[in-house]
Amino acid sequence: MSATNVDPNTLDTPVAIPGRIGFRIPNPLREVWNYVWTIGLALVLFGVLLAILGKDPLKAYTAIYDGALRDSYGWSEVVVKMIPFILTALAVAIPARLGLINVGGEGQIYIGAIFASFIALKFGELPPIVLIPLLVAAGALGGALWGAVVGLTRAIAGLNETISSLLLNYIAILIVDMLVHGPWKDPSGPNWAYTAEFPVNAHLATFGGSRISLGIIFALVSVALYFWLFRFTRWGYKMRVTGGNPEAASLLRHPGQSVYDRRLDAWRGLRWNCGDGGSHRDSVAAARWNF
Repeated sequence: MSATNVDPNTLDTPVAIPGRIGFRIPNPLREVWNYVWTIGLALVLFGVLLAILGKDPLKAYTAIYDGALRDSYGWSEVVVKMIPFILTALAVAIPARLGLINVGGEGQIYIGAIFASFIALKFGELPPIVLIPLLVAAGALGGALWGAVVGLTRAIAGLNETISSLLLNYIAILIVDMLVHGPWKDPSGPNWAYTAEFPVNAHLATFGGSRISLGIIFALVSVALYFWLFRFTRWGYKMRVTGGNPEAASLLRHPGQSVYDRRLDAWRGLRWNCGDGGSHRDSVAAARWNF
């Protein structure tokens, strides 16, 4: 059949794939299936590893279910841990669309948390309506400054962002270690190194007596916002083209913006998210820093 004889009404109909049995699964179902078999394969491989080590995989998975999914408390704690992971996942997904690999999310979270901790410890007497936005802004700024090192060295000198972002993680950990064991150590506490407890004003509001905070709304809105930006805006189109073909992207004329600028834009977006993940970690998931 020639291209001119194709019926447009049949374009979404599953068709047989030559050399295979069955039909092509429609795209949405295929995407769901990819997640299902990937998770299933991971569970099987982990079970095999446990069996090799002489452990009972069934008991291990039962313990995971009992601890995390059996009751409302377990579910709520999963969501609490999930919030910074969502923001950090965005920090990986955004530069990946431009062909950049970010493995420095841990360090960017730490630096964002340091900035947020400073605000909580020094300005804890401020009312929540002022302190909470200040915490979020400080965390975002911390992640931005730390991620700027990676973005600038990649854009200017071509330094591999995988290596630089990975190495910066260890530097961030050492900075936290120095602060918690040094100037931020709680003088009234025992020998265990942790900061003074953060004031109540620095805590985000939570839902229904659980520790699930307003941060979950912020995280989900961030996901929706970035999806819209990448899928439905000219900026997102240019970002996708830059990741797919930098040479073609250089032909997209935009006053004052080059491939270099667009890569910086994406890296700037990822580090804001990591920093906000760090600020959430301090304002909700922990009452103090420890190490």
